Amino acid sequence: EMFFEDAKVASSILELVLTSRGSDATNRIPMCGVPFHSAENYIAKLIKAGQKVAICEQVEDVSQAKGIVKRDVIRV
Repeated sequence: EMFFEDAKVASSILELVLTSRGSDATNRIPMCGVPFHSAENYIAKLIKAGQKVAICEQVEDVSQAKGIVKRDVIRV
């Protein structure tokens, strides 16, 4: 999943539907995403378009998290 400006740029490059999730102080948060099993193809398209990509994963058990689940960059 990608959010904010990243979602806007990626949705255009990857021809994905731009949706939204939650909200910040002023607006809904732009979001787009791809299925995990096809992520490599989408990542390749973003890189070919000159974008840099960082992959983040949840590093905390969702059932144990308080608030936002902790994530770390696992690949650049």
